[in-house]
Amino acid sequence: MALLKIYEGHFEKQNGDVRAMRFLKLNEVPSDFLPKPKTGNTPKNYEEGVELVWDLDKEDFRTFNWGSVVGLVVEKEEEIKTQR
Repeated sequence: MALLKIYEGHFEKQNGDVRAMRFLKLNEVPSDFLPKPKTGNTPKNYEEGVELVWDLDKEDFRTFNWGSVVGLVVEKEEEIKTQR
């Protein structure tokens, strides 16, 4: 278990649906906590306001669009079971 800062927020998807996401920012997570991205060693360039994150519910990498946030994004600390 590790005490990590998690984020909870809602955003509007491209189809207009609102989706909730609990996620970790990758730059705030120990490097050995997450699996390596499946896309290889070349990082993808995302448009401004879009961030690659770790979705805690889907247990996979996802993007979070800060430009389509609905309401507030809440930060809190939570004990998270480590992958390893």
